[in-house]
Amino acid sequence: MKFRFLTLICILLLIGACRKADVMNRVPSDLLTKEQMIPLLVDIHLTEAALKLNPSGVKPNEIKSYYSSAYLPVFNKYKTSPEQFNRSLQWYTRHIAQLDDIYTEVITRLSKLQTLLKVKQMRAPAKKFPQPVTPAKKISRLVSPPPKK
Repeated sequence: MKFRFLTLICILLLIGACRKADVMNRVPSDLLTKEQMIPLLVDIHLTEAALKLNPSGVKPNEIKSYYSSAYLPVFNKYKTSPEQFNRSLQWYTRHIAQLDDIYTEVITRLSKLQTLLKVKQMRAPAKKFPQPVTPAKKISRLVSPPPKK
């Protein structure tokens, strides 16, 4: 009797575990493809970098709304919503091999952008500074009378 009961519990646990794996592997109907995720993630990381480099005097209680509103132009550009992006990202985090492929390309694109920026900075002409109005020696002569000999 105990053996049948334990066998039944084990079978039910196995069935439940298989169902959970099936649910995790189910592709959401609105999943963003790899080709959609890559440029979206590139722009999101660029936005994050800009936010960190340019701190604005945002009050601590307004930080969450400030950051979330900063990403809205990115989501609008790619015609998606933050919710769809989050669902897609959650799905890809459960399928790590695909997320690794995505981030390999994201890193490649960000590295190319960094290289282009460095080249552009090197090609920019040096800024010319204006000539000083008067040399320091002449200024001291104008301020104090010349010493008597």
